[in-house]
Amino acid sequence: LDYDDNFRFSITTKLPNPHYLPEVCIKVTLINFSVTFRGLEDQLLGDVVVQEKPEVEKKRDEVVVTMDKDQRTLKQIEITILKLLSESQIEEILDEDYLINILEDSKKTSREISARIEQSEEVEREIDETRNQYKSIATRGSIIYFVVADLSKMDSMYQYSLGYVKRLFNYAIKKSPPRDDLQARIELLIKNITSTVYTNVARGLFEAHKVTFSFLISTSINRNSGAIQEDTWRTLLVKSVKIPSDVVKKQRKNPDKDMKFLTTLAWETVFYLDTVLARDFDGIMDDICDNFEQWLQWAQSEEPHLAPLPGEWQERLSRINRLIVLKVWRFEKILFAVTDYVMHELGEFFIKPPPSTMDDVFPDTDVATPFIFVLSQGADPTSLLFKFATKRDYMEKLQVISLGQGQGPKAEELIARAKKSGEWVMLQNCHLARSWITTALEKIVTDLGVEEKSIEENFRLFLTSMPADYFPVSVLQNGVKLTTEPPRGLKANLSRSYNGIPEQQLEDSKPHVKKMIFGLCFFHAQIQERRKFGPLGWNIRYEFNDSDIDTSLTMLPLLLEEQEDIPWDALLFVIGHITYGGRVTDDWDRR
Repeated sequence: LDYDDNFRFSITTKLPNPHYLPEVCIKVTLINFSVTFRGLEDQLLGDVVVQEKPEVEKKRDEVVVTMDKDQRTLKQIEITILKLLSESQIEEILDEDYLINILEDSKKTSREISARIEQSEEVEREIDETRNQYKSIATRGSIIYFVVADLSKMDSMYQYSLGYVKRLFNYAIKKSPPRDDLQARIELLIKNITSTVYTNVARGLFEAHKVTFSFLISTSINRNSGAIQEDTWRTLLVKSVKIPSDVVKKQRKNPDKDMKFLTTLAWETVFYLDTVLARDFDGIMDDICDNFEQWLQWAQSEEPHLAPLPGEWQERLSRINRLIVLKVWRFEKILFAVTDYVMHELGEFFIKPPPSTMDDVFPDTDVATPFIFVLSQGADPTSLLFKFATKRDYMEKLQVISLGQGQGPKAEELIARAKKSGEWVMLQNCHLARSWITTALEKIVTDLGVEEKSIEENFRLFLTSMPADYFPVSVLQNGVKLTTEPPRGLKANLSRSYNGIPEQQLEDSKPHVKKMIFGLCFFHAQIQERRKFGPLGWNIRYEFNDSDIDTSLTMLPLLLEEQEDIPWDALLFVIGHITYGGRVTDDWDRR
């Protein structure tokens, strides 16, 4: 094929480890543009100093430009001198006044530039000293970003771009109140940056992964500071350990003859701790053998993660090392111990984050940023969006379409019209239109960023999808995510139900109606919680969701206002047998 010599072809991908066929790889040059920890730390340090000490960052930029200019000038002088010398005859070099003058001027200019460079280097050192006072803030931001970037390994829907995390980082700095003391200011910024990024990312995570996210933040901070050694961290994570061949110490016999707590694998781990990690666990094998009854009593306690370890080990071991000991004896208690660890390291906020509402999340969206509801069984965000649209008088401008076979072109037409009129568009069940979302939807969202200025400012795009590994990464990274799933625990369920009830409705309700509302919310929370007990709760896993409580709360005032006495039979039939009972198919569950 004929092509112009100036033709160049570049391809970009958001995949962290893209795979190309061998015949493609040998024809292209692969460049890794992934950000490094130190590189990101330097970027974030610049962002911090720009906001905290703008004059310092401005001066640094000027020094960098000046030094670069001077270096290039020196280089050009060298090139000019070498060129003149190469073009002159050896016997005529000393007789050429022009060359001698050039050499004299170059020498003078070189001295001036060298002096300026030395001065600039001194100024740069002073600037770096000032900048390094804020380095701990940039380090915290870099740590959190790499924790967030690794979340995609837990679920493919957990995709967050560097730009998104940097926006949160700068927003937290901007919103933090001033402090007179520099150290107090730095501590406040670190605290606010951590909580801001956690809050915004955690609302897009499922409940099962939120504690893991908090634990990764706290351990990553401690690993970076050196409080947690890498071999300790690996020992906590791996299921089995390998004893090195050069270990001299003999392994004693397992004192747990029934192996009820100390299995063969667990005892191997104890021996590994005593030998390979002897700096922390030296003597633990002998202590367990000699004082087995004390250790057994500790292991048999109802909450061993809260009970002190036998003997000196409670004081001797760090919190992370105590987690390893608990893993050896009572692995099933690790989740509770991890929660306790996060509580002590970061605080209760990182265990029980405040519930996210549409009012909290919606301001983060714009015409180019889609709102993505990540679905789970038993949760439906449609009613949540309808309530929010009604509250903002936008219900008539909310267009909803459920994706499926043949719905793609209709969705494209609806979005094109809404971009001009400023309507809201909700595309339901995106996971059912695999081919369309990986081609058309990805292009639509990309075009939103390009056409941002020409789109009506009130336009919004809402997407709902179950977790799917084929959901476009670029859409996930450009969007604001919110998980919708039934809360865990009666308290969380009650809180979720009450958050969905307008305050005015509660205030205007009569006392007996308020009691009925509480009873209904408690009933809804109870049947949701029964599901986690498997067949002991329900023989069949029923998909009770928010629409059940919403329908019941709508029917409740209608039934109560029409009659003077409380119509218990009608309430039981409409709410119990129809709204909730309509889902129940098993006779024993209905009973």
